[in-house]
Amino acid sequence: MENKKIKITNMANNSVSVNIPSLLFSRRWPNKGASIPIDREVVEQMLYDYGTRYMIDNGILFIEDMEFKKEMGLEPEDATEPTNIKPLTEKDMA
Repeated sequence: MENKKIKITNMANNSVSVNIPSLLFSRRWPNKGASIPIDREVVEQMLYDYGTRYMIDNGILFIEDMEFKKEMGLEPEDATEPTNIKPLTEKDMA
């Protein structure tokens, strides 16, 4: 079975870091718009980390794969565009 990658993008105006020692996972998004593909299994486990989940729920980090978000309960099953978790715009941050 191939290991699918989930792209996670930094939507904040500064660098964002995620460090989860129990997963032996550490990544840094250096600036707004930076995207990092991460193994699907790792992202599933990252959602159990309170800090990471907070950043995703509040639009600091954005998961682009809508099917993955539906499977993880981050978006409703019938959603075609992000409804629960929207990427922040410049206007939202002002």
